[in-house]
This record gives sequence, C-alpha cells and structure tokens, in this order.
Amino acid sequence: MNSIRVIIITFCIFYVKCDQNDDRFKRAVNRTYIGFEKENNTEWRKTFHFIQGADTQFGMIETFLQNKTDGGWDEEIQLTAQAINEWNAMTPKPKFVVICGDLVDDFPGKEPRRSRQITDFKKVFEKLDNDIPLVLL
Repeated sequence: MNSIRVIIITFCIFYVKCDQNDDRFKRAVNRTYIGFEKENNTEWRKTFHFIQGADTQFGMIETFLQNKTDGGWDEEIQLTAQAINEWNAMTPKPKFVVICGDLVDDFPGKEPRRSRQITDFKKVFEKLDNDIPLVLL
C-alpha cells in the first residue's frame, strides 16, 4: 500500500508567532495569515525547519485505488494521524506545517459526504501541537 513520505526542509524565513487561542482553521484573513503578518516579520532571526505535505485527500484511497463506490477514508485518517504524531514528537518542533493540494476528495455539492470529510480532516489536524501553526493551501 502507499506510504506517507515526510520531507523535512531546513530553511531560513521570518519569525512567526501565532495566538494559540485562535481557531487554527480560520487564521487566513484579509490576504494575510494571523501570525505571519509582514510588520511582525521584517528581520531574519535564525534558520529553522518546516513541514510541507500534500494531498491528504480524505476519501481517495478507497474510491480510486480500491475501486469502491463512495468508499471511506479511515486509511487517510490513520496515515495523517501517524504523520502528525511524528511532527509533534520532533525536536526542535517545526515552525509551521503547510498542507497543499486536495485536502478532501469530494467536490463542493457532494453532500453530506464532503462535509464529513472536512469534519474528519479538522478533527485529525486538531491533534497537531498548538505550538505548530498550520497553513492550508
């Protein structure tokens, strides 16, 4: 079966600090990201690492790889949770995690399945350490 590949990149970037009381899924506001505001990030401080993941696509494995009609997404949940556990255990912690690509498999309008995928996606990513900002692209 497919496995998750985690790529860790060491990179220099601006210092980032997020308010941990914010809803981590609602930090993108007015073409900026809470904690990544330009006025707070004008000097290079030090190098650090971050995580870039892609295509969590809850619902794809059973639907496309196993040819099931309206398959589930338990395997995607398990693989994502495994990756999050590894990221949380890292020392030092990554400065942020960015997830690109398809977060869930179903298109808008395919309800209630898409809403369940989004709910499960958020439930899994709530386990990401609050000290690690989450950026979804």
